Amino acid sequence: MNRETNDVTITEAYIQGDELYIDLWYPDEEDAIKRLVIGLTADRYARDIRISYNMIRDVWVIECADEGDFGEPNWNEVACIPARNGKDERTA
Repeated sequence: MNRETNDVTITEAYIQGDELYIDLWYPDEEDAIKRLVIGLTADRYARDIRISYNMIRDVWVIECADEGDFGEPNWNEVACIPARNGKDERTA
């Protein structure tokens, strides 16, 4: 990945049926991709959402974009989902 030009080839994604699968590879590393932003192109308007993994809370965080200053999105947390269903395989 070249962050200066935003050139990237995604090899961690695949399609199965009508679903797109994407893995975040080690998001705690410095140069890793930290968040996925998902938008909708359709006949109706929908705000973008952003998904990330919070290592400290051990949860998936979902944020929704409101239009902020200068057209930049203002992200607000709307949900958090436990990553392991309350089970910790590290100690099991």
